[in-house]
Amino acid sequence: MTQMNKQSGMSLLELMVAMGLGLFLISGVVNVFLSSKDSSQLETSLSRLQENGRVGLDLLVSDIRDANYIGCTSGQANLNVMATGASWTGVLGWERSTTGWSPTLPASLNGISATNRLGSDVINVQHARPLNTPIAAAVVPGSVSVSVTNNPECVSKNDSVVIASCVTAHLFRVTNDPACDGSATTFAYGAASNSITSIEPGYTVDDELLQFLDKTWYVRDTGRRRTALNIPVYSLFRIVNGIENEMVEGVEYLQILYGQELPSGNFRYVAAGDANLDMAEVVSMRVGMLMQSFEPVRDARDSTAYQVLDQSIDSTGTTYTHNGDLTLRKVFQTTVLFRN
Repeated sequence: MTQMNKQSGMSLLELMVAMGLGLFLISGVVNVFLSSKDSSQLETSLSRLQENGRVGLDLLVSDIRDANYIGCTSGQANLNVMATGASWTGVLGWERSTTGWSPTLPASLNGISATNRLGSDVINVQHARPLNTPIAAAVVPGSVSVSVTNNPECVSKNDSVVIASCVTAHLFRVTNDPACDGSATTFAYGAASNSITSIEPGYTVDDELLQFLDKTWYVRDTGRRRTALNIPVYSLFRIVNGIENEMVEGVEYLQILYGQELPSGNFRYVAAGDANLDMAEVVSMRVGMLMQSFEPVRDARDSTAYQVLDQSIDSTGTTYTHNGDLTLRKVFQTTVLFRN
């Protein structure tokens, strides 16, 4: 007799249990993946925010530290301004409120009045940097130009140049078209752009030539929008000798306090609009920036009030606000001592 083996399949109950367990496991894997993705986005956003904050502070602090540098005469320079309409102010600052500027913004910076963000400070620093070109012949009071062995920085017409010894310095505007091909050339200082055309008492071949730099830092709307959030993108901008460049994206506010050493020996930090602030007594600065990330990684809208030095920036209910969206924000602050 032959015996037949009976085979039976899975019951409906067993199939449902197996499917339930499978769905449970898949759901767990999906949740782990989504959680890992969110965590990765959060870390990336925070990392980028911190990087931009450090870069912004480093760039601004570098310019502040160079303020008033004029070679070996820095800090004690007997500077003669020859260029028409030019001035050497070293460091200047302004606050912008809903009622205007304090102190009054100079006419040369009127172009940023329509773009600088309300409640965000503006700072201007001036300094010189070496041109790395030797003076080829002595410059005497009767000279009409400075002879140089070459022009590696390609100084051109209307650029401002400083010639300096350890005793005195002269700031003039170039009125000719110097050669920029590695050959010897000259930097002329004619009457067309200079109110003074005689360099006295003169300079030797051992003295130094530098490029004059006038830099203004401020925050403004870039005109771009974050598509997913439809909110404006603010950035830190710098104008160097009249040319504007966007430096760091994501800077919402810039605040600066000036460290004033009083004749009495007391020390205080005040805003640019302080009626008793004397820039000649400023020996340090505190710089603060409110930075914003780019990705909407928060679980809820940002309702935090951020204290940036002397200014509180909230999402609602204050004079100056942030957008209160789902992006990350962080305050970056540092203190800078003047070198010159």
